[in-house]
Amino acid sequence: GLGMPAPKRLRTLLDSEMDGTRSSDMPILLPCCYDGLTARLVTQTGFEATFMTGFGVSAVNGYPDTQLVSYQEMQNAALIVSEGLASAALEMGKDAIPCICDGDTGYGNAVNVKRTVFGYARAGMGGIMIEDQVAPKRCGHVSGKSVVSFDEAVQRVKAACDARYVLASHS
Repeated sequence: GLGMPAPKRLRTLLDSEMDGTRSSDMPILLPCCYDGLTARLVTQTGFEATFMTGFGVSAVNGYPDTQLVSYQEMQNAALIVSEGLASAALEMGKDAIPCICDGDTGYGNAVNVKRTVFGYARAGMGGIMIEDQVAPKRCGHVSGKSVVSFDEAVQRVKAACDARYVLASHS
């Protein structure tokens, strides 16, 4: 069900992999999902975790993965994915699998990164990936990308960690 928060489910899975107590000897695979249906299919197939892909969310909305889909649209997709994961898990009588989400560049500066982490956490995501690309970004699968300076990348990471700390202290 919904008892354990998604970040804790993800941490438990990763810890069990690292300490050798995970029941499978296969690597943890993260098939991508981008809506409620694909989230349900990943759950029903038996995967232990999933990744909400910005490429997939963009594509299902008719756009290339160049950050044309806004933060709000991505947060809405995260809510839908979270619901798909939870409803499939409830039907199967098990805990929902954790989802790591695509946070693109964090949608702006360090303050925006913090907002993105908070919003995705509220949507039920277990983790987030923040890219070091300049905005507007290019799809991570294509060449010709430009990255931000080292200092700006560090500020993004610090902002995400600050948000994680605040979230952990309130749960």
